[in-house]
Order: sequence, then C-alpha cells, then structure tokens
Amino acid sequence: MKRTMLLPIAAAVSMTGLAACSENAQEQTEQAADAVGQDIETTTEGAAGEAGEAFDDAGAAIDEGVDETGAAIDNGMNEAGSELQEEAND
Repeated sequence: MKRTMLLPIAAAVSMTGLAACSENAQEQTEQAADAVGQDIETTTEGAAGEAGEAFDDAGAAIDEGVDETGAAIDNGMNEAGSELQEEAND
C-alpha cells in the first residue's frame, strides 16, 4: 500500500520539476530571441546608416562634378567671347 501511494506522489513531484524546467527553458529561449532581435536591429541600423552615408557622399561628388562642369563651360564661353571680341577689334 505504501508503494501505491508513493508512485503518484513521485509522479507529481517529477511533473512539478519538469514544469519548472520548461518555464526556465522558455524564459531562456525568449531572452535569446530578444538578444538576436536586438542584434539584427543594431546591424540593420548600422547598415542603413552606412548606405545613407554612401549615398550622401555620391550626391556630394555628383554636385561637385556638376559645379566643375558648369565652371568649365562658363570659362570656355568667356574665352570664346573674348577671342571673338579681339577678332572684331582687329
């Protein structure tokens, strides 16, 4: 009779330990998932920032190229105008 009473008690104690283990495992899994999510977010933000900087640098280079091209055209037009003026005066 004692054995028949001990078996359900042992099973109940065992299940309680298993439930606590499952809760702990679930909590650790949630913490790990949160850490992975934060790593992904940080990496994505860093990559987006670097891509944004690259686009800014490219835009600045294009603007500088356009400015230099405009200045070269202006200089060419001024020189051509000066030469035409000189030819007209001769």
